[in-house]
Amino acid sequence: MNCKEVGLLLHAYIDEELDLTQSLQFEGHIKTCGNCSKVLEGFHVLKLKLENETLYYKTPEDFENRLMASLHKKGHSTRGFQNFSQWKAVAATAAIFVMIFLALMPRIYKTSQKNILTQDVLSSHVRSLMGAHMMDVVSTDQHTVKPWFNGKLDFSPPVTDYKDQGFSLAGGRLDYLGGRAVAALIYERRKHKINVYVWPSNGKSEAAGNSTEQGYNIFHWTKSEMNYWVVSDLNRSELQEFNKLLQGK
Repeated sequence: MNCKEVGLLLHAYIDEELDLTQSLQFEGHIKTCGNCSKVLEGFHVLKLKLENETLYYKTPEDFENRLMASLHKKGHSTRGFQNFSQWKAVAATAAIFVMIFLALMPRIYKTSQKNILTQDVLSSHVRSLMGAHMMDVVSTDQHTVKPWFNGKLDFSPPVTDYKDQGFSLAGGRLDYLGGRAVAALIYERRKHKINVYVWPSNGKSEAAGNSTEQGYNIFHWTKSEMNYWVVSDLNRSELQEFNKLLQGK
């Protein structure tokens, strides 16, 4: 089993959907391939985070007293409830759901979407390093790489070579992130590969951010109505230097 086949069976293996023969072949490859092993480890970490995430909300200790005081103050009677524990359970449940939908859910949804995109970007970068699909067009000439995307995307990605600054353009490819086709530009710094993912922001300004996942540095920002995501194992300071070039600073 090779890296490409492992990439196609990765999710099925994590979900325990492979038969015994496929599982043994998959695990045999993982033991001898550092890149595939790192990808598998990353997906296991993500799965554990999702499984351990909880939406539990604990009501304040004086919730019951304040609720009853408020009802008595307004002249309401609780005689209609034969079992006070039932009334308490209904009120507490209602409060919890209100809290979740009005406060927790939007924040969790936004965070989850950002985490999913980050993992998609990271997975794409690691897959490209496996040798399965690094570049569709191989060229150090920006005037060759940029026209190659014509007719393949609904936008024209900005392409610049920074060879004189130590970051050489190597080529480009088509990729798929966040539910749409994007441009992936590949740069090289010594032996380090840098993937730059570019697509229109649809008028939405994304807050700049950065993180380190599985030893890879990831940066993202919006410029000139374009989303930029940059990922590499290049050290953080040099990658920030490269980011400034992309941002025109």
